[in-house]
Amino acid sequence: MFFGPLKPPKIQVVEVLSDAEIERLLAVFDRNAPYGARNYAIVFTMLDAGLRATELLDLTVANARLQEGFLMVLGKRQQGTAHPDRPALPGRRARMAGPLQGENEMAFLFLNANGQRMTLRALEEMIGRTGKVAGITSLHPHLLRHTFARRFLTEGLGDTFQLQQLLGPDEPPSTQLSCMSVMHVDSKFQADWQ
Repeated sequence: MFFGPLKPPKIQVVEVLSDAEIERLLAVFDRNAPYGARNYAIVFTMLDAGLRATELLDLTVANARLQEGFLMVLGKRQQGTAHPDRPALPGRRARMAGPLQGENEMAFLFLNANGQRMTLRALEEMIGRTGKVAGITSLHPHLLRHTFARRFLTEGLGDTFQLQQLLGPDEPPSTQLSCMSVMHVDSKFQADWQ
């Protein structure tokens, strides 16, 4: 029985931030101002740990185990995952931990002006505004997650299996495939593919 010609698979290109865009993005924040420091910590954490927006917003002071070197993250199914700090974070850890000491451990880590948990909409708007200031037209929280995944693999921080464990089993296959396929584009790996 003949079913017709096979269609080639659709290849979805997942955008990620370049190193220059990351530098411009992080340079936007005035880390001496309260909201600048909070927003810098938010964007840096998303880039460095690959968290979903809701995972970041659900972090509590007790889950931010900065002195121990990890974040305890509750994923989509409320399963805990430890996100260890990588060598880039320890210098920042002491500065971020300072204001947390003595705080209510059940309090959310990232708050709005009213002292309540920051909303998803507020997070998305803050990231979008910051992207425009940095000259990045379509910045959104999930782009930071994709950027984390690409950097995790291309900088040799782990393999695709370890990345899958960090991102969680519910991550769409397109993200997994784009992260694996970026390796052949990166100049470090081009020789292996020729």
